[in-house]
Amino acid sequence: METREWLFSADWGTSAFRLRLVDMEKGACRAELKTEAGVAALYDEWQHNNDGRKGSQTEYMMDYLLRQAQQLRQQIPEAGRIKGMIVSGMASSSIGLQEVPYAAVPFRLDALDGEHRLLWAKQPERFPVVLLSGVRTADNVMRGEETQLIGLYGLAEPNGCALYILPGTHSKHILVENGAIVDFSTYLTGELFRLLATASVLKNSVSMRAMRSAGNDSGLRSFAEGVSRAQEAPLLENLFTVRARDLLEKVPAAENTLYLSGLLIGAELRGVAEKNFDQIIIAGSEQLLPLYEYAFQTLDMGEAVTAIAPQILDSCVMKAHVDIYKRLFHEYGQYQNG
Repeated sequence: METREWLFSADWGTSAFRLRLVDMEKGACRAELKTEAGVAALYDEWQHNNDGRKGSQTEYMMDYLLRQAQQLRQQIPEAGRIKGMIVSGMASSSIGLQEVPYAAVPFRLDALDGEHRLLWAKQPERFPVVLLSGVRTADNVMRGEETQLIGLYGLAEPNGCALYILPGTHSKHILVENGAIVDFSTYLTGELFRLLATASVLKNSVSMRAMRSAGNDSGLRSFAEGVSRAQEAPLLENLFTVRARDLLEKVPAAENTLYLSGLLIGAELRGVAEKNFDQIIIAGSEQLLPLYEYAFQTLDMGEAVTAIAPQILDSCVMKAHVDIYKRLFHEYGQYQNG
């Protein structure tokens, strides 16, 4: 007879949805599905197609969530009773499942500091659904990265002052002191790269497909040149040099694309070397992590940086959800009784 505990782990972002069925005894994902049904698309769908019979925003989102859970559950028929579901990311925003207020810094990574909302799944079986909120400072917000960081922090638990860098569309630099998030910054590095490369005067001097050649020697030289130049002048002054390299030096689009990436990542990292961090930890995708590592090498800071492999980062949200479940349901055991 199956006695193990099973947990649904949902990471629901603006543009993507990911759900795992987790065997908590083994700490392992047994089944997983991904869709492009982020909260933004579902919110628009609910708004534009709500004919009065589709219920509230929460009901509409919950219906999607539970349909995916049922589909995933069918892949592991031997799974025992579902103990609960943890949902993080943009699902707790105003366009998500239900809005939950941000928790304020300092936000402890080893305690139950986050805001959350309890909902209930009613089919195919009854179990608690815990919706996690994000974190805010006086002038910045994030949803999802703090949960990822809980999983990351549990890997090493650095002492003193550590800077965690999470590259992406909106890169986060998160300052952790003695186990708590105390401050963070957001950089629109990835979004700005895409806009400049596809919708600006620079689009004819670069090629988005060229990012695949990041390991090419000439591409890396151009990338390093961009990183270095970003330390010498403001970004707005530097950007047109991408076009000038094309017109005056006939630099190939592939190399120019890496140069543009170097300018933006270099601008993001500008000033990091001047701050006294005990440790700098980078955790990113297979595409972005090598670029950030190379940028730090260009800045003569390679030895000060710890890089987290993408496959480890990939499991951090699930790890955090299991940890949060154990803390939350140990403290609030009545959840199990409804």
